[in-house]
Amino acid sequence: MSISAIAAEFRIREARDIEATLLMLEDRGLQKLIAVWPNVEINIVNEPEDKEWKSLWACVAYSEADIADLTGLDLGPIKVLLRRAIALHLIYPDGSVHVFAKTALQQRIKDLLGVKK
Repeated sequence: MSISAIAAEFRIREARDIEATLLMLEDRGLQKLIAVWPNVEINIVNEPEDKEWKSLWACVAYSEADIADLTGLDLGPIKVLLRRAIALHLIYPDGSVHVFAKTALQQRIKDLLGVKK
């Protein structure tokens, strides 16, 4: 099974899990990471052996330096933020973002810009 298909299964199962979104809303670094994650080049280095979260992430490679450049943050904080975002299932190894985190971030941006519904 492909990484995208397995990640889709995780997204469906986790669609109602919103608790980690609260942590993201309180952390500007996580917000920046989530904002840029869909733009990060992700390379699949092998196929997953099972449907475990750690196995999926072991199958992909990405540049932490590129993420640091996109977010404007230093590499040290990026490493910490990536570990947090992955552990909290806020980002997925196929380049997607948890639906509630994405929606909450979009709403926060609309609120900051004064955009009405």
